[in-house]
Amino acid sequence: MIVYPVTFHNGYPLIQIGNGYTLVGTGTPATIHTHAQLDFMGMMHNVVQNYNQATIANLRQHIHPQLDTVIGMDIISRYAVLWQLSETRIAFEELKPCDIHGTPVTITQTRGIPVLTTSVNGQEIRMFLDSGTKVSYVQQNLIGQAAPQGNVQDFFPGHGLFHTDLWRLQTQVAGHACQIEYGVLPHALLPLLNLGPRGILGIDFLKKFTVCLNVRQMQATIIAN
Repeated sequence: MIVYPVTFHNGYPLIQIGNGYTLVGTGTPATIHTHAQLDFMGMMHNVVQNYNQATIANLRQHIHPQLDTVIGMDIISRYAVLWQLSETRIAFEELKPCDIHGTPVTITQTRGIPVLTTSVNGQEIRMFLDSGTKVSYVQQNLIGQAAPQGNVQDFFPGHGLFHTDLWRLQTQVAGHACQIEYGVLPHALLPLLNLGPRGILGIDFLKKFTVCLNVRQMQATIIAN
């Protein structure tokens, strides 16, 4: 297992590879880099420099000025990846599952992005797991009568900056209950939640849980922090 220390910048957990910073983003099917090839974990990977209008140049404006890579699911799916953000580290294991004792849950994939079954406000729903977004999201009709707890600015490549209110909702994942703050996507991005999954679990979720994602076994192992 190779362990990378995590540095938080603008709310994003980044690892440093060489002289630049890298975001490990499960919500991105393809790895985005400053060049057409990436040397990662001793292997050369063919990657892209533009994915759905996301380039390193425009991502740097929002994430980190020295960002040079967003590792996507094309590379993540080759490894068991462990997020221990409470201990500020992300680890990659190539040959075997993560050696942690948690609750295993089956994952699925929609458009190459991992999906977990959760419960939000007592309703069982499927949600994207996106380790590259700092805000979690649900459909408006899942919020119920909850009062907003604040407001946050976020961005989406190709759409730009937007603001959303935040609602703190009871959430259960793998038998573990917690409160997670959710936003609502702007109207132009709502089709993202019309693909089956009705929400997005972002970095806020990964701060509350230790998560090992093993796409080769279509499984995630989850421990409440």
